Amino acid sequence: MPAAFAVEPITTREMLARVYAFDEHSYETAAGRAGANIPFALFTEWWRAYPTGFLCAFRGAEPLAVIGLFPVSEAWARGFLQYATSERELRAGDIAASNRRTWYFAGLSANGRPGRLGTQLPCVLGHALLRWSQINVRTIGGDAVTIVVEGTTPIGEKLLRGVFALDGPPDSLGGAQRPRFKATFDMAAIRRRLIESPFFARCRDLRHQAAGAREAS
Repeated sequence: MPAAFAVEPITTREMLARVYAFDEHSYETAAGRAGANIPFALFTEWWRAYPTGFLCAFRGAEPLAVIGLFPVSEAWARGFLQYATSERELRAGDIAASNRRTWYFAGLSANGRPGRLGTQLPCVLGHALLRWSQINVRTIGGDAVTIVVEGTTPIGEKLLRGVFALDGPPDSLGGAQRPRFKATFDMAAIRRRLIESPFFARCRDLRHQAAGAREAS
């Protein structure tokens, strides 16, 4: 399935504000709201600290979805996994202190209510991961990176456990705390997942581009 969109970093505050509005519905579940959005001031602080951290899928000039993936310090990630801190406490200094080997996946939000992406979700997510790897390959090289993330909704938790096989607690979202995960891999492993995972199989252009990136590296 050809991609009907292009994934690029957000480059203007105006677009950042439009994308921020996606999160009005990003935490909704069948049972209601699963959490509250972070303040726009903090959203902007992250973006200014690392301008390529928000990767947006565009259909023409219209933003379709956004993924947040930011470098963080090892200390912040450790505190996050131990529930000693949260994304609301992530500051520009934690991002600036990163050596680009530890990352926080802030999630995916779509322009509209949950489920709007439908069958395009694998392609949006896959192209965002590929674009992230292209942006950071020179800095990271062949080193391993660790990504930490929280399963905010049941769908998100299922995706993290099933598609990415992330390490996390056995408790489901019914517990007092939402599960937090981590995974460690290198760029080659990410590209293999994009090429070989059944989840991304419908995105033929993604598989082709990921294979080309692997050959060029």
